[in-house]
Amino acid sequence: MNTTQSRAARRFEYGALMLAGATLLGSTTLAAPGEAEQPEEAAPVATNLTLPQSLDSLREALLSGTFWVTFRYRYETVEQDGNPKDARASTLRTRLGYKTGNYHGFTGVLEFSDVSNVGPNGDDYDNGTGNSTRPIVVDPTGTVVNQVYLNYGAAIGDIRLGRQRIKLDNYRFIGNVDWRQTEQTFDSISYNKELNGDARVFYAYLDNVNTVEQTNEDSSSHLLNVSVTAENIGTLSGYGYYLDFENQSALSTFTYGARFAGERVNGDWGVVYAAELAQQVDIEDNTNDVDALYSHVNFGGNAKGGHIKVGFESLEGGSNAASAFQTPLGTRHAFNGWADLFAFGTPQQGLEDTYLDLGYGNNVFEAGIVLHQFETERGSGADYGDELDLYAKYNIDDDFRIGVSYADFNADGDNPAGFEDTQKFWVWLGFEF
Repeated sequence: MNTTQSRAARRFEYGALMLAGATLLGSTTLAAPGEAEQPEEAAPVATNLTLPQSLDSLREALLSGTFWVTFRYRYETVEQDGNPKDARASTLRTRLGYKTGNYHGFTGVLEFSDVSNVGPNGDDYDNGTGNSTRPIVVDPTGTVVNQVYLNYGAAIGDIRLGRQRIKLDNYRFIGNVDWRQTEQTFDSISYNKELNGDARVFYAYLDNVNTVEQTNEDSSSHLLNVSVTAENIGTLSGYGYYLDFENQSALSTFTYGARFAGERVNGDWGVVYAAELAQQVDIEDNTNDVDALYSHVNFGGNAKGGHIKVGFESLEGGSNAASAFQTPLGTRHAFNGWADLFAFGTPQQGLEDTYLDLGYGNNVFEAGIVLHQFETERGSGADYGDELDLYAKYNIDDDFRIGVSYADFNADGDNPAGFEDTQKFWVWLGFEF
């Protein structure tokens, strides 16, 4: 095991190397963190860093900001073989936030998030703290500081210090897991720079991960993501994610890779495509021998609101589950089926997911179906099972929307991970002002 001194030295070396890379590539930037449920960031202000000239102007910036309040009610049921009872989760998420006005390039954000059970049987589920006779629904109740950060935006780029959401590329490796009622955020210092709107670079040092379980994971991690976009062709991203966890050493890995995704549009129709390849190795105090490969390709088309897409995703297995390719900071609900059988980690035998996505949508209504066939990556390609996912969403107006989803996972009787048949149903309502 490494000493504390050598561990700290390596952190500094990796941080210096990645920050140097971010500086050298400052003219070719990456996909920056999204601001999905709060007002969009104002464009960076090209100004020099100066001290406040008067208390009145600072007071005006503090008091002339923007408030937001969002509500999301969700009713979720889970029926799973092997559990004596079904799960029923009736929860309301409330977010209250404030963003200050711009003062010499500085803005600040403070946002709270609360999750509460609604109704007499709204807590009939296992949220990780009890009620183990029912299936797990990862929506614990409680109030958290969701975001609190200071942002400085200028010609050199945006520098953000504090608790923040970070979403990179398609969120497969770094995301905020917004499907859960408590989202994943990061105590971090981050840097983002955009050049001419077609290239970006993003770097972040993560000191702590605030999980969807409302717990904390100490971290000394580095994220670097660089991307270049060509109009009507696609975006090429290159990344390196050095994830070092103090209390979860089995998840300490370095993942590096590249992703290309794009769309060609011609009038009312177009084609979409994506390809990604990544390698993952063990680092720091991880005693597992991790040397796993990730690949993902998809291709499809759309016309007059309808779309079809076929894809194949592979996460390589290992000598044990900890040696398989893992995505501990990714938004995993969006991948490998909504029943979330693989959301708690890739099995030892790895995973191959072949899927078909069909749907239709416009500005008001959206509906679709996704089919998955899951097999092991290792061995003879045994079946884990297959899954059917259905969804429909309706925007009542700009501020109020409703949706329903259904997931039906049919386990293969001899699947090596011991998965059971699982059915999940959701209905949700969202409102913001």
